[in-house]
Amino acid sequence: MTKRNTSIEPQPSTAPSTYDVGYGKPPTANQFKPGQSGNPKGRPKGSKNKPKPVPGERLYDIIRAEADRPVSVPDPDKGSVDITMAEAITRSTFVKAAKGNVYAQRSATRMISEADRHVREQRESLHSALMELKINGQNAIDRAQRAGQEPPELYPHPDHIVLNMSTGEIHITGPMTKEEKLGVDAMLRRITNQKQRLVEEVDAYIALDPDDPEHDDWKETIIGAIYEIEESISDTESRLPPWGAREYRQEYNFGIEIHNDRVLAFVKQGHPLPPGVRMVSNVIELEEQYEIEERYLAEYRQQTEGDRSTDRADM
Repeated sequence: MTKRNTSIEPQPSTAPSTYDVGYGKPPTANQFKPGQSGNPKGRPKGSKNKPKPVPGERLYDIIRAEADRPVSVPDPDKGSVDITMAEAITRSTFVKAAKGNVYAQRSATRMISEADRHVREQRESLHSALMELKINGQNAIDRAQRAGQEPPELYPHPDHIVLNMSTGEIHITGPMTKEEKLGVDAMLRRITNQKQRLVEEVDAYIALDPDDPEHDDWKETIIGAIYEIEESISDTESRLPPWGAREYRQEYNFGIEIHNDRVLAFVKQGHPLPPGVRMVSNVIELEEQYEIEERYLAEYRQQTEGDRSTDRADM
């Protein structure tokens, strides 16, 4: 006897539906049910640990950091030295090339060729830019002069961009920026003020009575002040750029007058002059005399310090 199926199958509704299927509206049968995950298999294992692609600029930074990373390599003279990774690779390649490794010789030759090409391209680019700057600057000055106007303030000035026709090299004989010009001007003013102080100290020394023993302490004080001012001047002069030093020699020859005045003052007062010191007539002679005086001053101070140490020991 067959068992009858008493279950009732739901019949599809024939009533019109108010739900429109379309973009963003999937059929009801295909929609996620409440409590049902959209990714039942879950996240693949290790997917969060996968490296992300590196952008081009970031990759360049990584390569540069590795190239500049210090490494220790053996050295026949010092045992080991710390150099950058790029230097270590270059050194290893050239050592292998020198030993006859054909592949290393090819790499070394290519590296030399690339380095020469890079330097040549940089020099040509710089020369082209400077020559264009010189031509454009000179044209601007010519236009201003034809219009009866003040020429523009240019850095570097066209006259300071000098081309050596024999070697093809270009030299800058003036300031590159306005800030550099202002800085050197301030240094030159400082030197002028210091040399004016030097003249005043020399005048004060000349005014002292050489036969009055009460003036001995003043003499030593003034001499110390003169040496201190000269050291300050020398320090400032040493920090002048080459073009500033040339300008200083051309426009600030006050040192010759000061030197000669001091020589006369020391002679009149019987103070011992450095060996070989004499009066000068130009800047080159002045520099030579200053070198002699600096050596003498160093020896004099060393001897003075030795005498002071002996006196303290005797006390």
